Amino acid sequence: MNITLKKKCILTLAIAVLCLIFPVFFFANARADNDSDDTITDDEFKAMKVTITQGYMSYETKIKLCWQSLAGANGYVVYIDEGGNEKTVATVDRMTLDYKLTGLKGGTTYKIGVKAYRRSGDSTIYTSPSAINATTSPSKPVIKSFKVDSAKADISWKPVSCSKYALYYYNKGERALIKFIDGSKTSTSLRRSCYPGLKGENGKCKIYLTAICIDETGNTRESRASIKIAKTPIIVPYIEDVRRSQPEKLEFFTKNLKPGESNTKSIKCYMYNSSDSSKKYSSHTINFTDADRKAVKQFEKDYFHKNWSDAEKVLFTLQWINYNSTYDKSYKYSGRHSLADVIFNYRYGQCLQYNGALVMMMNYLGYDAYLVARIGYRQHYRAFIDINGEPYAIEVGADSHRWGYYFLEPNNDMAIYRNPPASQTQDQDQ
Repeated sequence: MNITLKKKCILTLAIAVLCLIFPVFFFANARADNDSDDTITDDEFKAMKVTITQGYMSYETKIKLCWQSLAGANGYVVYIDEGGNEKTVATVDRMTLDYKLTGLKGGTTYKIGVKAYRRSGDSTIYTSPSAINATTSPSKPVIKSFKVDSAKADISWKPVSCSKYALYYYNKGERALIKFIDGSKTSTSLRRSCYPGLKGENGKCKIYLTAICIDETGNTRESRASIKIAKTPIIVPYIEDVRRSQPEKLEFFTKNLKPGESNTKSIKCYMYNSSDSSKKYSSHTINFTDADRKAVKQFEKDYFHKNWSDAEKVLFTLQWINYNSTYDKSYKYSGRHSLADVIFNYRYGQCLQYNGALVMMMNYLGYDAYLVARIGYRQHYRAFIDINGEPYAIEVGADSHRWGYYFLEPNNDMAIYRNPPASQTQDQDQ
């Protein structure tokens, strides 16, 4: 019993001693911390600088600035340097180590900084300022108008502060740059034939107009506005699809055919009776009308790009006609309009108009293309061009629901030899 009482007395005494020692230890350490601040003189404090951390986080109208705590500081002052004049934005306590500046302009570089302060007697003293250049993201462009017609898209927007704009298209998760636009511009036009995002038939593809500025570190900051593709009844071939469709024949055309003088006077049409196995034929001319000349020139202006080869222009025209023309059963249009005019402007016609419009375009480009007509059973008109004396067929097959089309088909059943190769002429002489 005495042993137990002795243990209790010892435990009580130990607790009492700890209670006496702990406050002394706590306040001694607190005092030591204060002593570390107190050892910093006013002159030393004035020479110190706040360390800005993590650069900054930029938004369209906001910039978030972060910094490290500074010994001896009672708080911090956040400011904007406007040409050497420091404009105080906020004063915060010593526990606050970040601040978000608001109400800024998009796409603008600001010199922003922070300095610490402390009270010294009746005065407030400040450290040397720490500042960085920080650029806000550009404001989001506001689209004023977007219009898609048969040939192009016209886009306009309200100006924002940026170094340049960029147009991108997004389709099924794919993003591709269309082009860059100078930051001083507020409108642009795009040929639908050059950009896959401008097919516009299903209305699902989107285009983004992006405003871009370059920040002080050389990185880009951007914001974007979306544009929904307008629907249009005109299906326009995309030139990359054209190039992928028949690359060998495009190369064959380019390698073996060189343009001559542009012809907008008349095209040749050769006619033979399908029952004549010798394919003896007669010929006549089909004259360009003023409407035809205007139609082919307008088609070139609307769709062709300056870097396309002539072969690409021909194949593009072939596909455009195939996609967009309707078979004119009643001759409602083709009976009253000439070949290129009725196809390019009204998109109606029969085989004479389909293939005739293509032949007119090829002659306009400087190539001696012509029509061959088969009269009687399975009457038809087809486009041809001679390469090294051999006739190559080009079939528009304009109403794609009725028949297909092809480009530079050799050994065609409607071919005629109007310019037989030298070897064939020598055989006939012998």
